[in-house]
Amino acid sequence: MLKEISSKNQNIIKVSDFNVEKSFSTGLEYSCPVHENWNIVHTGMLIPEAHQIYVCPQNCLRGVIMTADEMGAADRISGVEPSDKELYDGSLEEVTIRGVSSIIESLSPKPPCVMVFLPCMHHFVGADIKYIYKKLSDLHPDIDFLQCWMDPIMTKVGLTPEQKERLAMIGAMEDLPKDKNTTCMVGDNLRLPECSDIGRILQDEGMTLTQVHDVEDYDAYKKLGKAQLFITRSTLSVHGLEKTMKKRGRKTLYLPPAVIYDEIDKEIKSLYNAIFQIKDLPKEKILKLSDEKTRAFSLREKVLTENALKKALEQIKNTPISIDYLSHPRPLGLSRLLISHGFNVVKVYLDAVSKEEYGDLKWLKENSPNLSLHSTNHVLSRIKDPSENDPLSLAIGPKAAFFKNTPHYVNIIEADGHWGYEGIRHLADLMVCAMDEEKEIRNTVENKALTLLSIRKPRKTSMRQA
Repeated sequence: MLKEISSKNQNIIKVSDFNVEKSFSTGLEYSCPVHENWNIVHTGMLIPEAHQIYVCPQNCLRGVIMTADEMGAADRISGVEPSDKELYDGSLEEVTIRGVSSIIESLSPKPPCVMVFLPCMHHFVGADIKYIYKKLSDLHPDIDFLQCWMDPIMTKVGLTPEQKERLAMIGAMEDLPKDKNTTCMVGDNLRLPECSDIGRILQDEGMTLTQVHDVEDYDAYKKLGKAQLFITRSTLSVHGLEKTMKKRGRKTLYLPPAVIYDEIDKEIKSLYNAIFQIKDLPKEKILKLSDEKTRAFSLREKVLTENALKKALEQIKNTPISIDYLSHPRPLGLSRLLISHGFNVVKVYLDAVSKEEYGDLKWLKENSPNLSLHSTNHVLSRIKDPSENDPLSLAIGPKAAFFKNTPHYVNIIEADGHWGYEGIRHLADLMVCAMDEEKEIRNTVENKALTLLSIRKPRKTSMRQA
C-alpha cells in the first residue's frame, strides 16, 4: 500500500513504468509560469473584426481582459458582470441580453460578428441558452452571434471550451457554392507555411490554399466557406469541422503534425486521395495514382530529412535533450524520432498521453526504458530540484527550458506551424541554432501566446467593460 501511494504521488516516472490508465495523480495542481500556449481569447481574435463579450464574474473576467490587453487588442473585448442577486433571482437571461446589447450599442462601428462567451454559472442555474441567442439575433439582425463558452467545469463530461469555440468559428463560414480548386486550412492557431508538405502538394495539384490568417475582414472570412476540401491539424477542431462540413457535403481531413515516417506517408496518401476524389477520377485510378504520388514524394523528402537530421546530430552530438508538449503535439513521437536517429533524449514534459501516441509510448518502453516523463502541473513540480538545472542541455519547448533552466532552447509551440517532412527539417535547423546561441529564459517564457504577431494589430487599444 505504501508503495502504491508513493508511486501515485510521483511527478517524474520512467517511461518503462508509465501506465496510461493511471498516469500522474490528480488533485491539487501546480501552475507552471510558462504561458506561451494559446487560449480561447487568442484563438477568437483570428476572426477579423469580431468582438468578444464575456458574461461572467469579475474573477473570471479579469483574466480574459488582461489577455486581450497584453496582446494589444483591448478594443476587441468587453465584459458583462452579473451580480449575485441576478444569478439566483431568475433574471440571468435578461441580464445577459441587456448587457451584450448595451456593449454593442456603445461600439462604433458595430462589429459584424460578436462572440458571446458564457461561463459555468449559466450551466449552474439552467439558463435558457436558445432564448438568449434568439433574442440577441432578433435585436441585432445585422450581426452574427457565435455561441462560445468559458466553462472549464464541463471539460470532464463533454466538449472543452476550446472545442466549442472552434465549432462556432467554423460554423460562421458561409455555406457557399463549392470551388473544387480551393482548399481551406481551418481550426489551427498557427499559419501553415506554403513550403510545408501539404502546401507543396496542393500547389503541385493545382489547388489554391486559403487560411484564416490571410483574410483581412469578416466578409472575407465567411467566404472561406467556398472551399471543397477542409483540412485541420488540430485535435480541438476535428469535432467542429466534421459536424459542420458533413452537413454541407464538403470533404474534410484531419492531418495532425506527425513525425514518424509511416504516419506521415499515410496522411500524405489520404491528402492525395481527397484531391483526386474532388477531381472525380475513377476509383481504380485514384488508388493507383495516390500510391505512386505518395511513394515518389516521400522518397525524395526522406532523403532530405535524413540528411538534415544527420547534420543536426553532428552538431548536437550527445547533448541531453528535453522536450515538452507545448513545442509539438506529438512529444512522444518526436522523442521516438530523435532517439531512433541517435539523439540523446532524456526527458519529456507532459501531463497526459493521447491515444494517438500509444504506439510511440510502446516503442519508447521497448527501446528507451529509462526515458523520464515529467509532469508540468503535478503539485510536486512546484519544487525545482537543483539537479534539474542543466545549462549545457538542449530544450525543445518553453516548459522544458524553464524546468531545465538552460539558455539553449528551441522556443516554439505547436510545431511552429510546420508539418510533415519539411516540419522535421525545420525543427532540426532550429535545434542547431539553439545549440549555437544562448537565450534569456525569464522574460521569454513569461510572454503569452507565442507567434501571436501573426495576428493583425487593432486600430487602437482601449478597454471597454459593461
